Amino acid sequence: MASSSYDVQLQIRRAAEERSAAHQDLVSWIDHVAVQGCKETDKKRTTKASENINAKDHSTTSLKDAQISSIDRSQCEDERLRGNNFFALGNYHDAIACYTRCLGNKDALTSPLVYSNRAIAHLKLKSWVQAEADATLALQIDPLHFKSYQRRCVARLAMGKVRAAMQDICAATDAATADDPSAESSLAEIQELRTTIEKKLAELPTKCPRRKIPITIV
Repeated sequence: MASSSYDVQLQIRRAAEERSAAHQDLVSWIDHVAVQGCKETDKKRTTKASENINAKDHSTTSLKDAQISSIDRSQCEDERLRGNNFFALGNYHDAIACYTRCLGNKDALTSPLVYSNRAIAHLKLKSWVQAEADATLALQIDPLHFKSYQRRCVARLAMGKVRAAMQDICAATDAATADDPSAESSLAEIQELRTTIEKKLAELPTKCPRRKIPITIV
């Protein structure tokens, strides 16, 4: 009977030890989960903070880029206006330098004005080749810019390209009449230039007609 009572006490003690160990394991697991949860939360906070900083930096960079682009466009317009002032004063070299600096901005390449203005400055300096090239570039941007046709016509006529000059003056007439109602003041100049070209064409030597040579079959 005593032996049976001892066995029961031993079993109770072992069961208590097992429950204590299980409780400790459960507490350790809860602590581990809590620590991991804290780490994940900290990681998410760090990631979000980093994203916010990057977004702020990107926003600041975009703003700076926009400001730089705005400054470039403003400087380009200033150079174009300075070029016009130099041209009005007869300082054609300085005008060309201003127009060239203006063309360093990509926005200036969407309008024929700067190339066309530089073309007429070259005409004043009798730089016919450069004037023809700039007028051509202006027409590539706007094929209906009649002033560029007119200016290229003058350059080509000065270089002896009379037939090409006639093509340009015809295109200038069509563009000024059909596309630009404000071009009435320029039509008289265009017509005068056309008359000059027609006289030049009349002075050109005519091509000799081909002579038919009789062939005798023997």
